[in-house]
Amino acid sequence: MKFTIEQKQDLVSRYFAGESAYDICIKEKIPKKTFYTWITPHKEFKRIFKNCSYLFLN
Repeated sequence: MKFTIEQKQDLVSRYFAGESAYDICIKEKIPKKTFYTWITPHKEFKRIFKNCSYLFLN
């Protein structure tokens, strides 16, 4: 099954809201490897943003 960008964003949002990657993959029938390729760029962005916000807020 092919997911739209909006569907991928929704699934990634669910992950960052606290739902486990395992649960999302099982419910949506997504291979774990595929799902992790979707969330990896977002994790990197969050890490960079966290470091930058630390510089500006302190």
